[in-house]
Amino acid sequence: YFLVLIFIWEFFDTNKLRKINCGGLSYHCFDFSEDYHKIENTIEENTLSQYVDLAVPQIVLDELLKQKTEQYSEDIKALKELIDRLSKLPSVNFDLISLPDKEFNCHQHLQDSMLGYIESSKIIKITLPGENLSDIFNSIIKRAIEKKAPFKVDPHKFSDKGFKDVLIWECILNFQKIGDYDKVILFSSDTGFKADDCKKEFEEKIGKFLSIYDSSDLIIKELKEDYKGLIRVNGIVNRIDKKYLEDFIMDQLLADNKKIQ
Repeated sequence: YFLVLIFIWEFFDTNKLRKINCGGLSYHCFDFSEDYHKIENTIEENTLSQYVDLAVPQIVLDELLKQKTEQYSEDIKALKELIDRLSKLPSVNFDLISLPDKEFNCHQHLQDSMLGYIESSKIIKITLPGENLSDIFNSIIKRAIEKKAPFKVDPHKFSDKGFKDVLIWECILNFQKIGDYDKVILFSSDTGFKADDCKKEFEEKIGKFLSIYDSSDLIIKELKEDYKGLIRVNGIVNRIDKKYLEDFIMDQLLADNKKIQ
């Protein structure tokens, strides 16, 4: 069976990795969204870990960490302002409310949590290779000049959009182990990556088939279709193993019972 690499990242408009809590970013711990876990669980439940890897660009992790830290700061500021307003009402007492100490470093707290989470989840982190930075920088400049995807051009403001998307795209194109995989899937809602130019560029430069989806359900559907034979065999093996184990235990119990008699 062929090997598949799934790239997952978040964007400001539609987030694929951000975990939301009560309408805002969750910062008590570092975790990914339900979309991510749906894909991860599908891989584990169907015994596909040997064939399918998940990858996240480092720039996305840095941005997500920054967003979470900023959300924390905004919430603390808003809460203090709310307490100040409400405390002026009669019979209102906030003495029992305890806020984090000034010494509490939410960024460090989240960074430590992120490192532990990434290590335990065995997610592949994608970074720009240091030895090719000069060539990559020239490529980015050329994309900006030629208005090449995933750069997005605003015809009304004469400005380029999508610089971060371009960095992510260059991370993918220059990932040194991309040749180890037979197929690559991108999980993104960003319209810049949906352009035919990106798919064509990837397949011509890397020589691998590329799928781009904005739905975790579509990715799961493709995985199940690609590995339906293996999934079916694994299901049979698991049922056989379970039946064998049940029969073995029952035989042992019967044997022990005869000895007692």
